[in-house]
Amino acid sequence: MAETKTEWFDQLYEEHMPHMRNVARRSLDSMESAEDIVQDVFVLLLGREGEIRAYERSQGWLYTALYK
Repeated sequence: MAETKTEWFDQLYEEHMPHMRNVARRSLDSMESAEDIVQDVFVLLLGREGEIRAYERSQGWLYTALYK
């Protein structure tokens, strides 16, 4: 059975959010700013779920979006 949108999103969030936050923190002046940027990436992910879910490695999209 294919995982639901929620399960897919939750798995990516739990696995990648902490590292993404740390990466963003190194570039920004505050943890709050880093958390905001990472949150924005995950909001984009939800909006483009159908397109991004088709990628074999969705986490690659996450980091590309984070760096832009």
